[in-house]
Amino acid sequence: MTLIAFNQNIPNPPNNPSSDVPLMQSNTNSEFSIWAVDHFTFNNNNSGWHQQNTYPVFSTPSSPSSIGPEASVAYPSPGIADASHAQYYFQNALATFPLSAIKAFGVFVPSEIPPVLTNGFNIASTGFSAGTYTFTLNTNVVSGNNVAVLITNSRLNINANWTFSNPILSITNPAGNCSFLVLQI
Repeated sequence: MTLIAFNQNIPNPPNNPSSDVPLMQSNTNSEFSIWAVDHFTFNNNNSGWHQQNTYPVFSTPSSPSSIGPEASVAYPSPGIADASHAQYYFQNALATFPLSAIKAFGVFVPSEIPPVLTNGFNIASTGFSAGTYTFTLNTNVVSGNNVAVLITNSRLNINANWTFSNPILSITNPAGNCSFLVLQI
């Protein structure tokens, strides 16, 4: 982490302004350095807008309900499946909601062998063998085998089944256009 120095109470009214110039320049450079972390910085068409949000540490904040019923916070906190890695949450006065529960998804047509994803996220590869479609997730997408998988298809085929052995999701008996979500909290 970078320590960015800032000189408070500068300029100081009793001082000769010229004596405060080096400290004012230091403060200006510090402000530029802070803005440049996650924002489009000065002299850019998007100046001031966020590019990203970076959290160097994670911890659960106190409840926003003490601030008021309209207050809310979004924050990284230790993950449920793996406490050594952050998971993102949204919290308001009513409840806490995990925002990072969707680990992977895919949309495919089962008649294509091997399956071709028409849309997907965190899928490294696809395969087919003996009536089973397989989807290999990217490395470290989930922790362990404790996941939930939701499968939908256009023919409402209730016989579609799934198994999961990290990192491979296997789906048997899908029909029509098929989609799946891999969830883990």
